[in-house]
Amino acid sequence: MNIDVISDALTIYDTVSNKYIYSNKAVETIFGYSLETIQKRGKQNFWLNHVVHPENKIKEKIYIVKKRWPKISTFRIFKPNGDIRWIERRSYSKSIINRKCIALVCRDITLKKEQDLIRELLELNLKSIPISVTLFTNKVNKCLFINKAHETIYGYPNENFMYDGYSFWKICVHPDDQHKITALPNKKNKASEGMFRIIRQDGEIKHIKVTRFHKLYKEDEYWIELTEDLTDKVKNNELYKLLMTVLNSLPYSFCIDDKKLRKTVFMSKYIETIYKQPISKLLKEADSQLKCLHPDDLEEQRQLRKLNKYPYKKTYRVIRPSGETRKIKEIHFQSENYVLGIEEDITDKINNEENKSNSDKSIILKTKIEIAKKLKLKGISSQVISETTGLSASKINNI
Repeated sequence: MNIDVISDALTIYDTVSNKYIYSNKAVETIFGYSLETIQKRGKQNFWLNHVVHPENKIKEKIYIVKKRWPKISTFRIFKPNGDIRWIERRSYSKSIINRKCIALVCRDITLKKEQDLIRELLELNLKSIPISVTLFTNKVNKCLFINKAHETIYGYPNENFMYDGYSFWKICVHPDDQHKITALPNKKNKASEGMFRIIRQDGEIKHIKVTRFHKLYKEDEYWIELTEDLTDKVKNNELYKLLMTVLNSLPYSFCIDDKKLRKTVFMSKYIETIYKQPISKLLKEADSQLKCLHPDDLEEQRQLRKLNKYPYKKTYRVIRPSGETRKIKEIHFQSENYVLGIEEDITDKINNEENKSNSDKSIILKTKIEIAKKLKLKGISSQVISETTGLSASKINNI
């Protein structure tokens, strides 16, 4: 075997003569200096001051002084171009021609160290994210990696999932969602996902989204599973639906304008009753509500919007596509980014109040006339009757 062609650096140190008696070509490739160069430049001092990294210098000096290197050690070096490289060194005691020697085999493990660092950083970040990450292998049905979020979501110790974790996971799934497990696609080299409810150890029910990635690596099958806790989103969605149901059942229209976008982003269903136009059209057209205002009320409404003073109340008229005019009472509120307008059609209320007022006036007039008739029959003067009933003299004379 030609040891000059191997990639590992090999040096042989004679402990009797305190000299290196052999080095292969890989020494210069790995360290950037040949053994001869290091020896010519002062051997120990040059090695410690120009090759070995400062943080490894003390340990390296102890090894040299004692002439005793650990079986396996790692250290860093500076190459002539300034690159920092990681070296793994293995020490072997050998007897060569009746001389006690130490064979030192050095390997550049920089790439492995960088990969280890990347893996450590990935693991550190995966442990801190709020999404559960698990790595399974089909070969032994074992969980190879599981982060802290998994325990937070499922409420069970991660140890429960390490061996035969998939079977334990199925036990956590809500009975009414068990059928979804078999429906979860099993696509190799592709992502598949499903929505489930799980029952935690403390009995709390959680809504989760599971995304599974199947991968073939070196003829073995693995899958990475991401679990996201959607419980708060589901509850918020339920609350939103309930709120929309309530808003759309009220005899008021609710409109929300985005101040930055300068457009209406939400309208409740009742606005269609007020304007007799579909929400889709009102949302699509800019200033659609202003275009429906009565011409005599338009300018005042524009000025109110320009003043940007909230809250404010206003009554105005709108003209429906049929030409019918309706009276609207509106109140506006604002936050940092939005303006909320609440509209009420008060046309029928005003008409009813006017009709009631006219009816009351008619009843009162009839009552006054009846009183005036009785007083007149008793011979009471018209002036006294007028002062008593408030009727005019001409009205009394005509009775």
